[in-house]
Amino acid sequence: MWVESFAARYYFDRKVDATCRICNQDFEEGRDALLDWAAGWPETGAAVLSKRHFILLEPTALEELKGSAELSQNLDDEMHKSERI
Repeated sequence: MWVESFAARYYFDRKVDATCRICNQDFEEGRDALLDWAAGWPETGAAVLSKRHFILLEPTALEELKGSAELSQNLDDEMHKSERI
């Protein structure tokens, strides 16, 4: 699975733009979050500021990860915290 995210802020036009796709399918909630994020970027003196990320996710069994016992325990702890709320 992969994620593409792009956000831009056009300072002179006072506009923001964003794209978020998961496996080349538009993800509107992600786009909305990127638009909100870009709208809050500080002034830099540039006409345009943009950020683009490509993220590749590979399924991996927890047991194959270094420190998996600690990760598993932390996940259990967090799940129990949310059950108490």
